[in-house]
Amino acid sequence: MGFGSNCHKLPLAPNGPVLFATSTARTDLLPRTDPPLVTALSRNPDLALLAVALPIFAVAGLPLLGWLTAAVIWLAWRGIGDWTQRKANSIEEPGKFAGVMTGSLIARGWMLGIVLFAVGSLAGDRTGLSATVLCIVLFTSFFVVRISSRPSHQAGATS
Repeated sequence: MGFGSNCHKLPLAPNGPVLFATSTARTDLLPRTDPPLVTALSRNPDLALLAVALPIFAVAGLPLLGWLTAAVIWLAWRGIGDWTQRKANSIEEPGKFAGVMTGSLIARGWMLGIVLFAVGSLAGDRTGLSATVLCIVLFTSFFVVRISSRPSHQAGATS
């Protein structure tokens, strides 16, 4: 037929017309049909979890200061990380890039820990614990999405 080995017959209906499709179709050129909110939530489930946690804190009788602490420190953590990523992307030298990203991660971790410790010490164990658990949940969801959205290997690399 001249369609090549990548061609597949896709029947449109039983005993009806047949659509020929190749497996080399460029679906990446098609416009995205996901609504912007769905796309944003799929890339940032930690922020969605943060929003969902507020009514859970209110209904469960957890300290709202714990939620507020986690929200402020988490948004600062994410904001500093995004800012650092944009700045690091302009660095040509791999060693400097790695240094900036590693330094940012370590500094943000210390910032998170110190603030959570201070709030727990000043406002009480229950407030500190609720903020800490929420931050752990937020970090876990952020980390899972960040790791799973990166390519598992680079094109042309051999294993």
